[in-house]
Amino acid sequence: MRLTRWNGERWYVDNRSIWRHIFEWFVWVGGHPTPVSLFGHRVTFFGWGVQVQIGGGYLVRVTRGGWRGMYWSPDGTPTHATVWFSHAPQEVRP
Repeated sequence: MRLTRWNGERWYVDNRSIWRHIFEWFVWVGGHPTPVSLFGHRVTFFGWGVQVQIGGGYLVRVTRGGWRGMYWSPDGTPTHATVWFSHAPQEVRP
């Protein structure tokens, strides 16, 4: 299937088959071994945790690295988190 797409910088031709498009909607592998996205990037597994797209933002669970915790953020970053479920940083604790 030939599609002309815009990647934010330029137009390009995407010649992947319709089956490849469907498969990559279900499972997309961006690297080795992560990130891996499922269901059109609704759920993404990273080396440091998992991110789930919910409504207008992301529920993020960090399971590895120097910090572990869970938060909701409109852009998926801890800097813009509006709800902390566990292990909130010291600067946002009452």
